Amino acid sequence: MIQVDLDNKSYKVCTLKSSTEYDGSTLGYIYAHSGIQNVKSAAENMFSTTFDYYIDFQRDAFCEYFDSLGDVNYALVSDIKYKNNKSAVAFTVRMKAGEQVIKGSQAVNLVRYFLESNNQQNANDVLLTSLSKQMNPDNFANKDSLFQNLVTKSTTNITVRDYSAADDSITVLCNSQNGISVYGAEIKYKKNKITKDTLQNAKGYFVK
Repeated sequence: MIQVDLDNKSYKVCTLKSSTEYDGSTLGYIYAHSGIQNVKSAAENMFSTTFDYYIDFQRDAFCEYFDSLGDVNYALVSDIKYKNNKSAVAFTVRMKAGEQVIKGSQAVNLVRYFLESNNQQNANDVLLTSLSKQMNPDNFANKDSLFQNLVTKSTTNITVRDYSAADDSITVLCNSQNGISVYGAEIKYKKNKITKDTLQNAKGYFVK
């Protein structure tokens, strides 16, 4: 989940596991059986707010789109060697410590790895770092074709009218001389249920 706060020039992010339980089911099950719109509804009910838009990418399409937005430098504190063969979509992470350019496939795998390791802070950080790097003057100059590419590669309720109406906001986010503040709402779980205190804290990030 991502919220753009133009009053404070900030991004707010909260990543959730697909195994997150809601109303007797999981977000992954809801997505697989009834689609992204019902995942959006579930998140809105959990966080007592309304999310204006959704964007649903297939994995490969997301990776291609991510890469089209330019390089993202991301720093790892330690080496990662991890392999998951149990999930429906297996993945491997092998990365050295230090700052490096990450591609879309690495960003996806890092977020999955951090969530499976119960390190949501770092999962949030991957997205926040990407947003901060990729919302830039170069992409602003190419924004029309990037939006068209987004619509082509994903399922979204963002319309051309929405995009046109957001032009001033996109200008601010891509051309801010003072930078954009970033915040990650960290969720903790008891089994697959979000703990009440961290849910309440996260709700505060997404109040409209």
